[in-house]
Amino acid sequence: RGFASVASGESNVSISLEDYHSIQVVVWGATEPGSYTLPAMSTIFDVLYMAKGPGVNRSYRSVQVIRNQKRIAELDLYDFLTKGTSNNNIALQTGDIVFVPYYEKRVRLRGEVKTPAVFELKGKETLKEIFEYAGGYTEIAYQNTVQVMRYGQEGKEFYTLNKSFLDTFTS
Repeated sequence: RGFASVASGESNVSISLEDYHSIQVVVWGATEPGSYTLPAMSTIFDVLYMAKGPGVNRSYRSVQVIRNQKRIAELDLYDFLTKGTSNNNIALQTGDIVFVPYYEKRVRLRGEVKTPAVFELKGKETLKEIFEYAGGYTEIAYQNTVQVMRYGQEGKEFYTLNKSFLDTFTS
């Protein structure tokens, strides 16, 4: 009589989980590094959540999975945090190491942007990309020029850039 007998109360259904498979993963460079026991299909996001995310001065852009002494995946958390995508969020296996290295370069973005913050740079990213990470300008921002202060070989360097240079100016 199928599902109708369950709905009417004529039959009962009982489901039990008898064999729970778990994996053991090590996390280094997180706020709470250590060894974690996780459900079998856990991902990098799952273990980073348990380990309270990347530690102080650690990278959000280069979270690595090391398996059998080889780097098999690298996850850029900015893809998830700014675009909602989760490329390379692979399922982990027993013995994997999730390694969060130190950041290489950061920039502080202040002013009339939606998310003023410190952003990590990867490779040759431009000011335009940093503004995208910040969610863009606020509605009251003056967008034709941007003032940049950076530390160079001789100390502080100051620039006033026309908006047309944002997609070519690198830190």
